[in-house]
Amino acid sequence: MVRRNWLGLVLCCWWLPVLAQGSAGVGVDDVWGQLQSDGTIAIYMTLTSKSGNRLIGMSSPVAGRIELKTHVTVRSVLQTRPVAGIDLPAGMKIRLEPGGLHAMLLDVNRPLTRGQLIPLTLRFLQGDEVNLRVALR
Repeated sequence: MVRRNWLGLVLCCWWLPVLAQGSAGVGVDDVWGQLQSDGTIAIYMTLTSKSGNRLIGMSSPVAGRIELKTHVTVRSVLQTRPVAGIDLPAGMKIRLEPGGLHAMLLDVNRPLTRGQLIPLTLRFLQGDEVNLRVALR
């Protein structure tokens, strides 16, 4: 039983980049979520746009709100700051990663555990959306 579930998770993660290429012309790779001790979830991924676009938001039924954020250093202290969007220049890989750009799922409305897959929708300036399933670590 455990082996079958593990195989399903591996196959899902392997196909995720293929399934995530939406009409937005944006490729999504290496998507994962990190459960935080305060009940929030940090989301990381790599985005690539063929013709240029801008990530303007995300939504998920497991979170009341999602903020796009970046890290900045203020007087030698690392802090997070919200950003209105994330530019995706044509042909460039933009990484949402620990210590840099990322998304935070806030007001999480149910208990979640490592290994779970959660739905996530990315919204882009050109009006397109990409639907994903994010594995939690």
